[in-house]
Amino acid sequence: MIPKGLEKQFNILDFSLSSLWRRKLKNLGIMLVFALVIFLLGSFQMLTGALTNSAEAVLKNTPEITIQKMSAGRQEAIPLAYVEKLHSIYGIRAIIPRVWGYYFDESNLANYTVLALESDLMPYGSELNLTLELGHFPKRTESGTA
Repeated sequence: MIPKGLEKQFNILDFSLSSLWRRKLKNLGIMLVFALVIFLLGSFQMLTGALTNSAEAVLKNTPEITIQKMSAGRQEAIPLAYVEKLHSIYGIRAIIPRVWGYYFDESNLANYTVLALESDLMPYGSELNLTLELGHFPKRTESGTA
């Protein structure tokens, strides 16, 4: 014999299941709509979280401000003598010069901008993946660099 309290719970369960079974298509449709809404909300939240994390990882290594000299609509090298003048400006914490240039690829008829930073001077330079297949990163002390 089933205890009275448990029998009451079984009766409620039986009533609920029979009510659901009577309108099975309607209830199945509602379940599918709820599942779709939960899936879409979860996907949206996961995508925005991934984009936020990626943006934070990329922006961690970018400068807050970049100073560049323009001549005839193209970037031009700033003399390293400007570093002392820039250090005298209040609020500047670090100045990290970069080595850059243009490369014209004749096979693709495209201009490429080649950029090199001294990873030792960068705030999170030790965390960068600096893997090269061949060669080495250019340094400011090498000939042919600024």
